[in-house]
Amino acid sequence: MGADGFVQKPIDAKTFPKTIGKFLEGHKEEPDGSGEARLRERSQRIVERLEKKVVELSEANRKLEEMARLRREFLQNVSHELATPMTPIVGYVRLLAAEELGPLTPLQRKVLDSITASTERLRSVVDTLLDVSSLDSGRMHFYEREYDLGDCVRRAIDEAKGAFDLHRTKVTVAPMPDDLGARGDAEKVRRCVLHLLDNAAKFTGAGGEVAVEVQRHDGSLEVLVADSGPGVAPRERERVFEPFYQVDGSATREHGGVGLGLAFARKVAEALGGGVAIESPPNVDVAGRRLAGTLVRLRVARRPPQPRGAAGPS
Repeated sequence: MGADGFVQKPIDAKTFPKTIGKFLEGHKEEPDGSGEARLRERSQRIVERLEKKVVELSEANRKLEEMARLRREFLQNVSHELATPMTPIVGYVRLLAAEELGPLTPLQRKVLDSITASTERLRSVVDTLLDVSSLDSGRMHFYEREYDLGDCVRRAIDEAKGAFDLHRTKVTVAPMPDDLGARGDAEKVRRCVLHLLDNAAKFTGAGGEVAVEVQRHDGSLEVLVADSGPGVAPRERERVFEPFYQVDGSATREHGGVGLGLAFARKVAEALGGGVAIESPPNVDVAGRRLAGTLVRLRVARRPPQPRGAAGPS
């Protein structure tokens, strides 16, 4: 590098002036070769350690990929295993509720209504598991049909009424704009909106408020769901979209669910040319209300690109 020598720390104050004087008079240190040998030896040890670490990381990455594959297979298998017995259960419950197998007493009707609600909740979880595993593997089918987003939102609000009543949540819905027509998979869009409403009902708390509004933009439509709950911390705003992730994942957590609703909503929205985003606290009014909790925006394209795995027009 052009250096004549080095003064190493700690500096000896007694010999320091003499050492500097020697360098000023032209003294140059000559390497004895031992330093170069030590450097080569040390470099070789560093290279060996790096090569070992690369092998370890490669093996760890292979194991992670294998675990991800096993997780996907387990998710698919358990979903199908749960879905198979659900079919006759749902069918027989409907037969009983319609009194096709005989009249029901008021008490029997009450018990059957409770069974129906629990069965529908379980079926919703199973359907979401199937959908998320299909999206993860790229095998989900999307139907491409004309639909009205306003109808999807109204149906989702009707279905979420039980959750709102359970949590004594006030719901404010803005008037729907005209011309909310789009092309895509209406059933999956409805389920996306239902997940957002269920989350809002769960996390708002007793006596809280939820506001819903649909907006029309150039080339896209947007559903806004705001709540008066505790909000989402900045560090959690992206993680809540990960499958199975929950802010409170303990067995004693206050809120139910398996952590798939937002993951499903984002994947479906992206497949339909849109996306899902979170604001906490909301920066805009929703249905004329400025709530202090969380705002979730679900956006879909009016004419989305053909998604991977789409079933095509039908």
